[in-house]
Amino acid sequence: MSLLNKKILFVHINKSCGGIITYNFSKNGLTEIKGKHRSLKDMLYIAEEKLNLSREKLFMFTIVRNPWERMLSMFLFYHKNNFNSPELFSGNKIMDNDFNKWIKFIYSDKFNRRRIHSSVNIFDYCFSNQLNWVKDSNNNI
Repeated sequence: MSLLNKKILFVHINKSCGGIITYNFSKNGLTEIKGKHRSLKDMLYIAEEKLNLSREKLFMFTIVRNPWERMLSMFLFYHKNNFNSPELFSGNKIMDNDFNKWIKFIYSDKFNRRRIHSSVNIFDYCFSNQLNWVKDSNNNI
């Protein structure tokens, strides 16, 4: 989600403590490619096509988090903020107020797997393997 001084590219996986890194980037140099969670594929496209930067000259990194803790963090964060992102929930208060029921819902066939949140597909990025965030256009990590 951030590119610092056209040299350091940070892929901010949601609910993985990346806010402090993007905050510190903004205080310590020229920060570009900011504002939304983006996959490595999207960030490399912007860096290469729009900023004319070679991926070989970029230092790239991310932070991963225990998947269970990450999902609980996501549930609690969006739940306490009064469902400011309804695309992450079912709309059924009984289900959406209970973490275990919510988890079962998002991994069931009832969840619309085409939903978008912060410019990424929710199921492919927010609710799936964190490796999806750091794959390039050839699916290389």
